[in-house]
Amino acid sequence: MQLKHFERGEVLFREGEAGREAYRIVSGHVEITLTEGGKTTHLGILYPGEILGEMAMIDDKPRAATARASTATVVEVITEENFMDAVLQDPERLKAYLGTMFERLRGMGVRLRQALRNNVVLSEERGPSIEGDKDGVDGVVVDPNATISLYGQHPGGPFEMRISTFPFRIGRRSPTAVASVFSANDLHVDDEPPYQVSRNHCAIERTARGFLVEDRGSKLGTIVNGMVIGEATSRMKVPLRRGDNWIILGAAESRVRLRAVV
Repeated sequence: MQLKHFERGEVLFREGEAGREAYRIVSGHVEITLTEGGKTTHLGILYPGEILGEMAMIDDKPRAATARASTATVVEVITEENFMDAVLQDPERLKAYLGTMFERLRGMGVRLRQALRNNVVLSEERGPSIEGDKDGVDGVVVDPNATISLYGQHPGGPFEMRISTFPFRIGRRSPTAVASVFSANDLHVDDEPPYQVSRNHCAIERTARGFLVEDRGSKLGTIVNGMVIGEATSRMKVPLRRGDNWIILGAAESRVRLRAVV
């Protein structure tokens, strides 16, 4: 399969361009942005193993967003001709592909429900942002290699780890291996009935302007430094501050509590 190399800042494809190829990230990071009315909105950063640009093969429409390498990046080029061999017949790649697609579909569903609840125009939801998000962590640009120390307490006991790959997705541990395809989590949290933690609960993300926590459509929401985010509120994301941050998965009485140190 053909490999393509991109230097930091180089564009893989631009919004509005025609395209017939998808890409699988081998190494590096790719930032996805959307421009409307002269304003560019950061949609997210993709990491090794993730696939992007596949919609160009599915609906034969112009690219819906711009993809730019945020570090030196290597990608595999996936065409319609080799999609079967490259993805569908490789269990590991198929699992990654399905996980990516399910996560995107779930995210679209969350934004749709919130849009209907808040009675907003869906076009305004294409590039969701948050109040205060523009300043990130003290308005300081985050180093691409920045990490977060995460300490937690849940029914399975205490734990600690260092997070270096983002988005870092958190959800309830599933009893079956099959469900892992539908729950693309990096941290599987133990919980007991009545559950406070949803199967796909929240994610810690790193943007060019700072770290933030995004609720992924959890049932009970997420509390970050005392602020509730989730579908029941008007806010799905909140920035993390320098130093200690407290994250509660579920309601205030939840036993699942995380301390994220930026």
